[in-house]
Amino acid sequence: MSYLIIRPLIQAALARLAHEAAPAECCGLLLGKGQEVLEYRLLPNVAANPTAAFAVEPNALLGCLRYADSKGYDLLASFHSHPGAPPHPSSSDVAAVRKEGSLPIQVIVGLRGPSTLLQAWQITASDVEPLPIADGINDLTPSFYAPLTTAQRWALIVSGVVCAALLLAISFSLLPPAPTIPLPR
Repeated sequence: MSYLIIRPLIQAALARLAHEAAPAECCGLLLGKGQEVLEYRLLPNVAANPTAAFAVEPNALLGCLRYADSKGYDLLASFHSHPGAPPHPSSSDVAAVRKEGSLPIQVIVGLRGPSTLLQAWQITASDVEPLPIADGINDLTPSFYAPLTTAQRWALIVSGVVCAALLLAISFSLLPPAPTIPLPR
């Protein structure tokens, strides 16, 4: 995945959840299709020390996975907050992905007082890379414009021909009648 689309309303909701949970970390899953997050699911943080770490309650995780499956959503990423810290993966975040098989894409909400920073990260066995977040409104990334299928191309061609024919028919119907031309005698 080269970027993640998180609409402004969902970004604001994640920030609100992080502020409400502080000083504890909030956590959950981001569900959607392709690269676009369509829903978020807040899950209970059952870590022994929720102000320094997060752990998802297994039954809640299973319920969320069933919900995603019932909606036809993909599991795109997990999210959690870092109260009082920037949105960078901690060593325990990286270790969880590498050892426990957590989702490789982590969205972290960093809280510094009233300000909030949101950053996505792709964590692999050998690397931790920032993943751009597009808001789907202001970001005109070329990959938003997928190539047209053959059926879509034909639909555009047929609708263009029909529109041109209708335009001609209407134009001709609005012409005044032709004047009579006197014939020479």
